[in-house]
Amino acid sequence: MHLGATANVAASSLTVLAFAGANIEPGPLRGVPLEGKTGLRLVVSYGTPVFLDVDTLRVTRVRGAPAGRVAYVVGVHGRAVVIADPFARRGRVYALRGWASPLSPLGPGSEVASASDGRSVWIKRIVRPSHCMLRKVRIDGRLLRAPKPLSCSSSIYSAGSLGLGVSSTRIVDPLTGRTVFRTPLGVVAVAGRKVVTNGPLVDTATGVKKRIDWPESVGTLGRIAVDVQGRRVALGFGNPSWTGPGGQAFDVRVLDTQTGKFAHVPDMPLFVWLKWTSMAWTADGRLVLVTRNDERQVVAVWRPGQGRLHLKTVRVPNRSAPVNTFAILR
Repeated sequence: MHLGATANVAASSLTVLAFAGANIEPGPLRGVPLEGKTGLRLVVSYGTPVFLDVDTLRVTRVRGAPAGRVAYVVGVHGRAVVIADPFARRGRVYALRGWASPLSPLGPGSEVASASDGRSVWIKRIVRPSHCMLRKVRIDGRLLRAPKPLSCSSSIYSAGSLGLGVSSTRIVDPLTGRTVFRTPLGVVAVAGRKVVTNGPLVDTATGVKKRIDWPESVGTLGRIAVDVQGRRVALGFGNPSWTGPGGQAFDVRVLDTQTGKFAHVPDMPLFVWLKWTSMAWTADGRLVLVTRNDERQVVAVWRPGQGRLHLKTVRVPNRSAPVNTFAILR
């Protein structure tokens, strides 16, 4: 299971946090209209990837997308990488270098993690059920590191400037395989050189550990997005069994890694469909959510400090397909 596949996700796919949400009552999807120019241009996976211009509401299909194959989108510093059939051994990886550009092949693979240079990705390929390989490829298709063996047991995830996460407890330097961080508590997210664990917030540069007072929420951790500057981590909690008007219970808290304090995104918790919900940060510090309830598909935008969510209804070609992931393009 992937926990948040957005532009700056650095989360262990095995980490799950649960909170008793007895005193937190979700409401309907609400906020104020998203008005004016946002400059938001997204590539969103609705089964197959599409371009979505939030300002004009124009939706166009991505050229070169494999027909009839489920696609998974990973953000890479204002670009995107698309994985077709991400849960199959014969998955294929493609680069999307910019707005309205076609997909270009990067070869076989089932998982992708953004590299720290912002111009390349690490690709995990399942050769056989017990035999996996890891290689580094630039967005333009150039092979930077030849394939080398990798354990098939865990998903890979970007670990910021620290390297590459290879399990829920370990981060390695992908060039050497050397372990650079390990914790029995489990990695939740990586922001720069700071690691959010199931226990404290760890500054790996200084060794200082800061206590995190985890808040109550509606359910388990299922979506994570780290901002471009590496300061804030958005944590999305969902409960598929807690249903209400228009969907399932969902809540977002934002951890400031400088202070160790949480901010509660306004107009939350709320009821939306969790399989249609994903989030990512813009380069200028806005949190963007793509979600839906029974009535509509919505793009929601929030800047830290604002008192309301800003919402805009969008139309997509296939409302029945879940929004697995999306990426924000330059």
